[in-house]
Amino acid sequence: MVVLPPATSAACSTECGSEGAVSKPGDFDIGLPFVAGENVEVIAGYGPSAGSMMHCRSHDPGCANDYYALDLVLPDHTNHGLGQPVVAIASGTVIDAGWGTMGWKAYGQRVYIIHDYGNDGHTYTSMYAHLNSIDVTNGQSVEKGQVLGTLGGSCNESLSCSNFSIPHLHFSIHRNSSFGGSGSGGSYGGRAVIPEPIDGYSGLVNGDVLVSANDGPGTSEPEPEPEPEPEPSESCDIIVDQIPVTLEEDGPCAQRIGNAHESIDGHGGHAFALAASYPASESANGLFWSINIQHAGYYDVEVFVPDGISELTRAAVYEIEHSDTLTTIHHDQHARRGYWTSLGSLYFGPTTDGEQWLWLGDAFADASDEGKTVAIDAVRISPGQECPCQTVGDELRQDCADGGQRFSECDGCTWDSWTECVNADENDGYETSEEEDDGDDSEPESPTSDDFTSDAGDEEEDVDQNPEASFDASGEGDDEGSDHGVDDQEEGSNTTTESTCGKFVVAPVGSGLLFILLLVSMGSRRWRQCLVASRRSA
Repeated sequence: MVVLPPATSAACSTECGSEGAVSKPGDFDIGLPFVAGENVEVIAGYGPSAGSMMHCRSHDPGCANDYYALDLVLPDHTNHGLGQPVVAIASGTVIDAGWGTMGWKAYGQRVYIIHDYGNDGHTYTSMYAHLNSIDVTNGQSVEKGQVLGTLGGSCNESLSCSNFSIPHLHFSIHRNSSFGGSGSGGSYGGRAVIPEPIDGYSGLVNGDVLVSANDGPGTSEPEPEPEPEPEPSESCDIIVDQIPVTLEEDGPCAQRIGNAHESIDGHGGHAFALAASYPASESANGLFWSINIQHAGYYDVEVFVPDGISELTRAAVYEIEHSDTLTTIHHDQHARRGYWTSLGSLYFGPTTDGEQWLWLGDAFADASDEGKTVAIDAVRISPGQECPCQTVGDELRQDCADGGQRFSECDGCTWDSWTECVNADENDGYETSEEEDDGDDSEPESPTSDDFTSDAGDEEEDVDQNPEASFDASGEGDDEGSDHGVDDQEEGSNTTTESTCGKFVVAPVGSGLLFILLLVSMGSRRWRQCLVASRRSA
């Protein structure tokens, strides 16, 4: 399809020729019309036989001379790059931006730029057609790499039409062309320009995949706002001493930074949600909790994650300033929604001036978490221990929100990182729960709280590791989201069973059997596999 001023349509309906095109000046540096680093595929090259009837004629005075136009897509994006940024190939001035009408309507939404280059005494105009949206206006000066709009499939005054099958960018350069004609007008006359080299590429043909090097202004990611420095909350008079204290996200010790917070249901009836938008340590929106400590020592830091959010981050980035030390912890909020979870037992100095704090913002630790939700809810501080566990091989179990449990083992002082969430199945052994199916490969946090069920290998009954209720600042009980567990064991005679997996104590419990591992010659993770095998043999 040839686009031209209607008054001269007869002149452009004759044979389509390539003779008369000119080469681009060697010192006229141009880049591909996409952000640096993008893979760009040529789906229609020079001339009508290379994929598009609009690529026709090179130097007729009444025609849109687009023989050396290119149709380009972004193969790494869905729908061929629909909605991705289109950028200027070089600096210049926008001479028209908007819908093409009448004789120019087949171009859809388009932008024309007359470029600053003038070393050879000629003028050069570039065109970007079929745009899905436009970000510039007539008369605006633009730099190389500045965003002009987004790739689309517009034509005939609609964002989609039947003239072509897929969204793409129709791109061409004209030398000494005029602007006008019917309706909205367009670039016609002059001569077609062979747009080579472009980002170092020449000899372009259908199917070529090029890598954009258009690193002019506007192509790089926006500079993140500097990470906010914590400021003491003037109204925070809550001091942690000998009982747990809950600091709500909307309480006097919390300070919001930025304006992107969305209010949601959570602990105490309220929480905030943010979209993970920045790499770790570069968040721009978030919340500070001031942590006032009466006596120096180790304190457990726990966070509550609200339930009811399907796309929670698997590696929320918590930063804790304590005793002149900054500790960063990545926490799987998705696995623990609806629960309190410990971030660790950390040493805090005695201070009530806001110098110690916890920060959670809109950062992601893994690129796969970008765009997912970061939930900001209550924080609980309670007296802790330097070594929250003392016996090598002791094990913690922790419930996962999607079912199953995850495990951690004591190394003699601290708990190892959590395993994946697993389900116990007497027929199939231990299988990964839905937690693993989501493809999480972020580094799990290490447990140090006593908000878990211990699985230490001895003949004593499992006991609740944290029988006391937590307290908020007013001292009132708060057991929302508790996941403490107690497995009661009835009295009965024990029998010892030998197996290739080690020694087990077998104790009757109702109509079934309870197997408690005596940790002999194996780690606890191996024990879980042996437990299933022993159930089968029993």
